[in-house]
Amino acid sequence: MTTPAHNSPLVLVTDRRLSPRPLGEQVAKVVAAGVGLVILREKDASEEELLTLALKAQQASLLTRPQNSNTAIRLIINTNLTVAAAVKAYGLHLPFAKLNAQTVHQAQKLGLRVGVSVHSLEEAQAAEKAGADWLMLGPIFPTNSKPGHHGLGLEFTRALKKRLTRPLWLVGGIEPSVIRACFQAGADKVCLRSSLMAAPEPSVLINKLLFEAQRD
Repeated sequence: MTTPAHNSPLVLVTDRRLSPRPLGEQVAKVVAAGVGLVILREKDASEEELLTLALKAQQASLLTRPQNSNTAIRLIINTNLTVAAAVKAYGLHLPFAKLNAQTVHQAQKLGLRVGVSVHSLEEAQAAEKAGADWLMLGPIFPTNSKPGHHGLGLEFTRALKKRLTRPLWLVGGIEPSVIRACFQAGADKVCLRSSLMAAPEPSVLINKLLFEAQRD
């Protein structure tokens, strides 16, 4: 029996500007290849556009799901609680600047899991105290999306993990060659944006990433 896609160690973070096809179609290909957790992060979209994109991603993933397959999308909406509730998303992801215990409680009362982006031990501890279900740490390595940032690195990741109780997701500049090291440093999941969103055939890259993540 194959492992359910939502148990995959990989998470897709979307950016439709990078995709070679409509967002919903690219998300569906990623999900079908075994990556079930998807963070819809389209910062330039209006609330109405974000709602449409979320619904299209959900629909496309259902339509392309192979019969008797364990692949299924668990959609996480970035920042917008209204859209997350409207599409009955799996979760809501917040930047640290928008974190407050009231929002976390409100989202969780609606049945949503809540994640928070963090960049330091202090932020991570504050997010845990507010009730976050997971913490996304980054950027771990230099990345074009954060010019001038050298990355927090895996030594910092390893030290931080020892101080936390919530699952730790890593993001930023992560390539196949460092996937295994990320998990050895304590990552529970690894988040990818550019490489998966720009891939003409995401399954090829995902197979390589999963092989690297799981090899001894």
